[in-house]
Amino acid sequence: MGMMLNPASRRLGRYELSSYLGSGGMSDVYVALHTGLRKRVALKLLRPTLRFDPQAVARFLREGECAARVRHPNVVDVSDVGIENGVPYLVMELLEGETLSHKLSREGALECEEAVDILLPIIEAVAAVHDAGVLHRDVKPANIVLARARDGSLQPKLVDFGIAFMYGDEREADAALGPLGTPHYMSPEQARAERVDEGSDQYALASVLFEMLTAREPFAGGSVQAVLAEVARGKFPRLTSVLRSVPAGLEEVLARATAFKPAQRYASVSDFGQALVPFASAHTRRVYVAREERAGLFSAQLLPGAYRPDPSRAAPRREAVSTAKSFAPRSRGRRLKRMSLRALAGTALLGLGLMAGFGVTQGVADEGPTAASDELPVLDAPASQAALAAPLSRTVRLVPAEAVAALDGAELGRGDFVLPLLSADLHELRVSAPGHVARIVLFRGALPESTITLERRRR
Repeated sequence: MGMMLNPASRRLGRYELSSYLGSGGMSDVYVALHTGLRKRVALKLLRPTLRFDPQAVARFLREGECAARVRHPNVVDVSDVGIENGVPYLVMELLEGETLSHKLSREGALECEEAVDILLPIIEAVAAVHDAGVLHRDVKPANIVLARARDGSLQPKLVDFGIAFMYGDEREADAALGPLGTPHYMSPEQARAERVDEGSDQYALASVLFEMLTAREPFAGGSVQAVLAEVARGKFPRLTSVLRSVPAGLEEVLARATAFKPAQRYASVSDFGQALVPFASAHTRRVYVAREERAGLFSAQLLPGAYRPDPSRAAPRREAVSTAKSFAPRSRGRRLKRMSLRALAGTALLGLGLMAGFGVTQGVADEGPTAASDELPVLDAPASQAALAAPLSRTVRLVPAEAVAALDGAELGRGDFVLPLLSADLHELRVSAPGHVARIVLFRGALPESTITLERRRR
């Protein structure tokens, strides 16, 4: 259990801590106020006992990188990550609601339609995570927040990227640590500490659905080692072994998503979601089928429970990847399917910048250049003038022309500048101008953009 900071340490950079929210395995979470924007956020801090552990710090910062890659209405928004006065921190949107695990503890098993209605947006959130080149690896009820949108509607959110994996990340060395994740929701290959792919997240989503329908974990009871052994053997329980009445076809859908071999599962989590649509509420079925028909991706009938995807559109599963294998982009058809299903979430996605290559862009409201003490923490040593004159460089254009750029905390001046090919370490480029929304680009090696355009701040 974490503890609230004492009054003398309630300020961290531009954030003012107000109350304690809870704790995770490596961190404590607080309600905080962005003193410049007067906006309440959730501030996640690495535990004091871990702040001198390089691996723990690297994993914590990577969590922010993974989450910041994804912009989706059903994924918690991460707006800031770094180190301030030796304290690694991560800034997230402040969600109002309860976790799915709390709901299940309070209410028990859910009706099939309610369970599927909750899971479909999370499935599309995971699909967006996969499209961003990330595996979540810890999908479970405790990491699903049943938040409320501005109009009061339910908006499930996927949170906690603490053990997420980025394709092609050379820093990833988790295989030596043994199984990572929560045993009850691990896939067999994850429990055996083998290579995993998107099928592992699909397996976890199906495990969550099983628990929502039965009010019990798929592999309940026993020690962690006993649960891991059961999961590794791949004997996922049948729904009919727990429930007397199961909607026709649902058990087969769940059995396929939890198949022992990843290649026997659905080709993607989106395909798993499509298979679940017939079991959703009538409203969800109508909305989803109408959107898919307009996109021309499926032939569907608006009959009770009827939904029939066009088998010719099925895409083959991508094979499992190692830590050194690059992320292969999906086909345009698969992306269109996901885009249409994402619209089901009912919340418009705000434009928060461009993501390309290894670049992660964030936006913060800014009146203009700020004092050095008000900047984001410096993640690497400031670049020297000699480094800026190095070969393998590129000219970066700034819009507006009066914008000011700073690389790793060192100001580069106003207007266009020349940026060299830098080291593979994480670098931070901040661009700001009066009356515009500042942009922060985190990158490795080469900057992913040759032109950085700032948006005018709304008044």
